[in-house]
Amino acid sequence: ASGGRFARRFLLSSVCRSTVARAVERKVERREYAGAARVAAANGLSLDTVYKSQWGAAEVSEESILELLARVEDSAWVLSECRWRLPPGKEAMRLLTRFGLARCAAAAA
Repeated sequence: ASGGRFARRFLLSSVCRSTVARAVERKVERREYAGAARVAAANGLSLDTVYKSQWGAAEVSEESILELLARVEDSAWVLSECRWRLPPGKEAMRLLTRFGLARCAAAAA
């Protein structure tokens, strides 16, 4: 009997997390980034979805690198962005390249 209660609690917990994750996704889709970040943080979810979406909509700059890209925990995704994203100018490309190299070095350490 106690195993059944555990399974029901686990299932309910999974459903709640899934529902919260979906709420975050919906807010991100509507570009309600502050609200999505609040819901994710309050429920112990990663903020990567929020930062990734904001990064995709932002122009590459020192500010967007530090405020958005640097906060993404998914290093493989970050390095892919550094490799494939085409910034509008040489300075932005230089900043993005430096950031990618530093993130690579940190990951290897």
